[in-house]
Amino acid sequence: MGQRLLERFTVRMLGDYQTRRPLPLVKEAGFVVERTERLKVGTVERVAARKPAD
Repeated sequence: MGQRLLERFTVRMLGDYQTRRPLPLVKEAGFVVERTERLKVGTVERVAARKPAD
């Protein structure tokens, strides 16, 4: 809930969405996800992905 409140300010000032989840966006863009990691009590999501070979 704190992230949603903070997001009201960070979106306006920095364009930064605190609640955006990158994993579905990366998959939808067609990248192959090699690994994911959640850090800082789940507030940071690190995604390693690559463009598929043609």
